[in-house]
Amino acid sequence: MNKPFVVAGLGLLALATVLSVYGVPTGLKTGTLYTNEPEGMVGCYTSGTSGELVTDSDSGTAIIEDRSGRRVAVTWPIGWSARSSLLGVSVLDKQGNVNARTGTHVYLMGGYWQDESFLTCGTAPD
Repeated sequence: MNKPFVVAGLGLLALATVLSVYGVPTGLKTGTLYTNEPEGMVGCYTSGTSGELVTDSDSGTAIIEDRSGRRVAVTWPIGWSARSSLLGVSVLDKQGNVNARTGTHVYLMGGYWQDESFLTCGTAPD
């Protein structure tokens, strides 16, 4: 067996494992200067919604609302991002901390409806 090929193969396997668990950047719908301030929303409305966070091909994430069962795209604050892995999509705040994951039940803190999606301030403990 050729040792360089084995080492290269193990390296590729390790890289694939890391990417499958920790993920790669993916698209996420975020607010604009017209929907919130440059540093994020100023304050947060008292409205909110809860349900299962799921992936969405257009916005990155959507929520299946508990009350109505409808699927609604989610718009996250400016500067937030997402990464995709075999485990789903993780939504990251501006500091890079995981704020939400698809496949989990979330409560989206106050926001409002815009462009057929729910503009949220982020998640709160469920």
